[in-house]
Amino acid sequence: MSDIAISKEGDLYMPGEEFYMLQAADKGHIKDYDPKNEVPAYFVTVIITPAGNPKNIRSVEDFVKEGVRVGIGDENACAIGKWHEKIFKKAGIWDKVKKNAVMNAKCIPELGNACQLKAIDAAIVWGTTAVLYLNDVDIVPIQTEYRGLVRLPIGL
Repeated sequence: MSDIAISKEGDLYMPGEEFYMLQAADKGHIKDYDPKNEVPAYFVTVIITPAGNPKNIRSVEDFVKEGVRVGIGDENACAIGKWHEKIFKKAGIWDKVKKNAVMNAKCIPELGNACQLKAIDAAIVWGTTAVLYLNDVDIVPIQTEYRGLVRLPIGL
């Protein structure tokens, strides 16, 4: 959004979350955006583990296994942090997951890097982030009942 504010140029704005689109619209940077319109893409949550999945993480419930080092996102710094809490609370294991947390990341790439470097055993990230680390991590789908899905808005 800072690029738009400074340059006042661009054709499309596609932030990672509707919150940012609404901010840009409120500031007059967006000419056309209707939150009721269908969007072309979604962020979907997935589990990542170091390559080979050494702790055999197969579900969100596995984040509470003894000895599993979990990376979570800071809910005040990155959107995925809010989803960590939602997902684990829905599974009824949020307090136990926090006990296994060895990292509180400020952004999603920190989680990907930590997993890649084997500093953590598991994290939940957006699928779009997970694919950036394909050579060094395994991607495990999250059970449908816990999966996070966030629409990606587009404005002119």
